[in-house]
Amino acid sequence: MSLTAELWHDITGIYQAILEHPFVTGLTDGTLPADAFAFYVVQDALYLRDYAKTLAVVAAKAPDTAGTEMFARHAAEIITVERALHDSLLADLGLDAAAAAAAEPAPTTLAYTSYLLATALAGSYAEGVGVVLPCYWIYYEVGKELLRRGSSNAQYQKWIDTYADDQYGDVVRSVLDVADGLGPTIGPAERALMHRHFRVTSQYEWMFWDAGYRQEQWPGPTARPGALCLRGGRRRESHHSTASRRRGRPAARGGSAAEHCQRPYGARTGPRRRRRQDRAARVRRGAAVFPVARVPAPRGRAGRAGNPPG
Repeated sequence: MSLTAELWHDITGIYQAILEHPFVTGLTDGTLPADAFAFYVVQDALYLRDYAKTLAVVAAKAPDTAGTEMFARHAAEIITVERALHDSLLADLGLDAAAAAAAEPAPTTLAYTSYLLATALAGSYAEGVGVVLPCYWIYYEVGKELLRRGSSNAQYQKWIDTYADDQYGDVVRSVLDVADGLGPTIGPAERALMHRHFRVTSQYEWMFWDAGYRQEQWPGPTARPGALCLRGGRRRESHHSTASRRRGRPAARGGSAAEHCQRPYGARTGPRRRRRQDRAARVRRGAAVFPVARVPAPRGRAGRAGNPPG
């Protein structure tokens, strides 16, 4: 069995969970909300910046000029070709590209890219190949499957066509060839590390689509200043309203736009009032007063968030 066959065998359950995720099925059956797709496109653009940096690190560690040239070229192509795709999708979705570029990475985006960069920088060339391979390979397999199903949504079909394209398939096959070429040259310990990194980033792929579907925000009473909230299909500034800022006062009663983004669906009590009530209760009990971050309640599995597949 080739090394890539071994790697794929390890993640068959994860790949099946990806195909069954409501974000992925919604691309073809029309049930994916437009604001969830817009959130995903913004986060994917942020992700690709660091993915390109990771590929550049892998290129620098390649033992031959062919590997250096290939991964360096892929890093450059991500910056140009995929940026054009995202800019086109953002325009179709009515979002400003400059505002999207200034958005904050969501927790899963930051965790995923941090793992990519840390592994590529600290690990061997083989580890670097293993950690970047799922993004290439899973997207191609998902693209081919969704192309077979088809989509009535023109924006979603544009995304599907990009990753099911034969030219993209050639890129993926070139990386698979590199990975298989490493098989006979690495020892058991390095092979085990490749398996581990490949599995972890495959799980991150599932988590990334899940985060897009949930429009994942940072937990706590307020979002980070400058974060981009796309909930409800509207762009909201996440610190103070423009009018309130001009008057030098906090956003209007009911919470800032950032608090709107962080508040669980259906919440009725304002976050400031909840904090005041919590502090008053602790003072009555004689406890020290510390700020408490409230984390939105997790959603159930029915078309919402879930646990990442094992």
